[in-house]
Amino acid sequence: MGVEWFDREALVLAYGGKQQHLGKLLRSYLQEGPKTLAALCTAAARGDAAQIECSAHQVAGELLRLHARPVAAIARQIERAAATGRVQGVLALMSVLELAMRQLLGSLVPLAVQLQRAEVARYAQPEDELVLVIDEDFNEAAA
Repeated sequence: MGVEWFDREALVLAYGGKQQHLGKLLRSYLQEGPKTLAALCTAAARGDAAQIECSAHQVAGELLRLHARPVAAIARQIERAAATGRVQGVLALMSVLELAMRQLLGSLVPLAVQLQRAEVARYAQPEDELVLVIDEDFNEAAA
């Protein structure tokens, strides 16, 4: 068995089993996480220690909200290295972080899809009835 990039059980428990909230978190991360990582990559390519530290801190925080502790630990290493001005080792750590994040995304996407399907199914229950209320005043005003 490979590395567990996030603790699915802890993530679900953190959101009280509320699929809607968890689904929103995952959708948000899947949209914004790559942008945050890109900002970190740009800062690392420029050798900007202050920006590396800031971006790595943000990446680590996002990952901790997802209970992706192994990946967050890599981001924290990058943050600590930048905080001490050791940016030369950051590029090697960035490669490790990028690989780990790709694998994490590969684990998160199926969960996000599963939650999306459950949310859609919840709203499509046959016992739920959509009631259309016609406002007579609106109809008269429109005529």
